[in-house]
Parts: sequence; C-alpha cells; structure tokens
Amino acid sequence: STHGKMNSQVISNTSVNIFGGYSGGVKGFEIGGLFNMIHENVSYVEVGGLFNLVGGKVDGVQLAGLYNDVNKTVDGIQVAGLANRVHKRVKGLQMTSLVNMVGTMDGLQLSGLINLVRNEVNGTQLAGLYNHAGEVHGVQIGFINHTSSYKGTSVGFLNISKSKKGKTRVGFLVRVPRA
Repeated sequence: STHGKMNSQVISNTSVNIFGGYSGGVKGFEIGGLFNMIHENVSYVEVGGLFNLVGGKVDGVQLAGLYNDVNKTVDGIQVAGLANRVHKRVKGLQMTSLVNMVGTMDGLQLSGLINLVRNEVNGTQLAGLYNHAGEVHGVQIGFINHTSSYKGTSVGFLNISKSKKGKTRVGFLVRVPRA
C-alpha cells in the first residue's frame, strides 16, 4: 500500500491495486487485480478480480469474479461470479451464478442456483433451484421455494410455507397468499 501502516485509516478517492489492496475506505473507484479489502465503507464502484471484503457498507456497485462479502448493507448493485454475502440488508440488486445470502432483501435477488434471506424479502427472489426467505412481501420464482410466512406469492415446482395457523403448507406450481 502507498500509505504503509496507515492504510487501514485512509479513505481513498481512487485505488488501483495490481494484486490486492487494504484500506480504510473508498469514495470513488477501486479496482484490484485479485482482491480488495476495506475496513469501513465503499462509495460508488469497487471491482475485484477474485473477491471483495467490506467491513462496513457499500453504496454503489460492487463487482467480483468470485465472491463479495459486506458486513453491513449494500445500497445499489452487487454482482459476483460465484457468491454474494451481505450480513444485514441489500436495497437494489444482488446477482450471482451460485448463491446469494443476505439478512433482508429490498429489490431483486437473482441466482443461478440458490437465494437465502434470513429475514424478509420486499421484492423478488429468482433462482434456478431454491429460494428461502423468512417472510416474502412480493414473489419467489424457483424450482423450490420456501418461506416461513403465509404472505407473498411463490411460483415453482414445490412451494413450502406456513399457514396463518402456523402449520406447514406444501403446494405445487403456484402458491398465493390467502386473505
């Protein structure tokens, strides 16, 4: 790092890392040939050849060849070749070929295989194989859909949810909420 031992405390406007970089934050643009590790927050654009790790939040666009991990929230777009993980909330788009994981999703979650949301989805989950959400306010589309609530709509071969009385319901093709 050009900032030496102070790199974890410096917020850069532009960061270009041949192999990888570690800094306090980015307000602008960052690209790493292999990886980027940010102690706090990223604003605007972060691109990592293999992975990006962010200790705070991302506001903007985060792209990685393999994996993105954000400790707090993403407001914007997160795209990775294999997996995305956000510990708290995504507001916007989360897209990958294998698996997306997030606490709460507000927007569109798109995966070739699996989407996992611990809490609630406000928007759409679209996966080639499996969607899971604590509660759905919107729609799940996948081969298998699972939610712990009776709200929202699920479209898939197998749809698993709870009824208003707390019993597990299993349905095929389309599950719509009951009033």
